[in-house]
Amino acid sequence: MIISWRELFTLLLCFAGMIAIKGQDYQVDYVADIKTLSGKRWSGATSLVFNDSSAAFIHTDWPTKNDLFERDGKYHTVVGDSEGMKIYTNLKSREFHHKDHYMTPDSWNFIFIDSIPQIDWTITDEQKFVSNMNVIKARGAYGGRDYTAWFAPSFPVPFGPYHFGGLPGLILEITSDDGLVTYTFDGYHDRIQDERFTVTPPVDGKYATKEEFEKFIISSLLHVETLSTSTMTVTHGIAHPDYVIIKNRYTTIRDYKRERGY
Repeated sequence: MIISWRELFTLLLCFAGMIAIKGQDYQVDYVADIKTLSGKRWSGATSLVFNDSSAAFIHTDWPTKNDLFERDGKYHTVVGDSEGMKIYTNLKSREFHHKDHYMTPDSWNFIFIDSIPQIDWTITDEQKFVSNMNVIKARGAYGGRDYTAWFAPSFPVPFGPYHFGGLPGLILEITSDDGLVTYTFDGYHDRIQDERFTVTPPVDGKYATKEEFEKFIISSLLHVETLSTSTMTVTHGIAHPDYVIIKNRYTTIRDYKRERGY
C-alpha cells in the first residue's frame, strides 16, 4: 500500500483525536445486506467486539437451531450456530478463525484457522462523516470483488466486518462494486452490550483443515451418487460463483467431477 504525503498528513490529523483502545473491549454494530444466493442467512444485525489485539465478528440474527428459509421459490437449510458464525482475528498470533456451513452435518459447523486475510488497499484523500465520526475512503479487492470502504482512524485498530480489515482504522462501512455485499454502521458502544459476545475464538463446531473439509465434501458427494439408479442420476450440484461473499469459494465438487471426466 502506497500512501502519499497528503494522505499521511490527513491520517495524522485524524489520529490526533483517536480513542484509547488498549485494555478495553468495544462493540460496533452493523447491518449486513448480502444479496448472494445464500445472502439471506448472512443478512441482518451483526456486531464486532474488539480490543487492541483481537476482534470477534458475530452474526446476531443467525439462528441458534437448524432452520429453513425460502429464496426464489426454493427452500434452503440453515445449520444453527450458538455463536452467530463467529469470525475471530488475533493480531499477536496472526490467526484468523472462521466457520463454514457449506454441506456440514446437521448438528455442527466446521471451524478453520488461517492467516489473517491480506487486502491491498489504496487509501484516498476523500473523507466524510459517519455518525459524527470522520472516516476516510479506501479501495480494495477481496474474494473476487472490488470494494469501497470507509474507515475511522479515531479507532486505531485494523478490524472491520466479516473478513475485512487491514486499514489504519476501524472499517465503519463497506460496499462491493457489484452491490451484492454491504455493511452499514449501526452503532458504537464503549463496552460489550451482550454477554454472548466475547473476544475469543469460536468453540461451537469442529476444527478442521482445508484438506479434511475437502475430504468430507468428496465423501458426501460419493455417498449421494450411490443413490443413483439406471434411470436416475443423483449427485451434488456445483455451487454458483455468487453463492457466498467470496466468489467461487466452493470448487471442490466442480474440480473433482472434472477429474472424473464429467
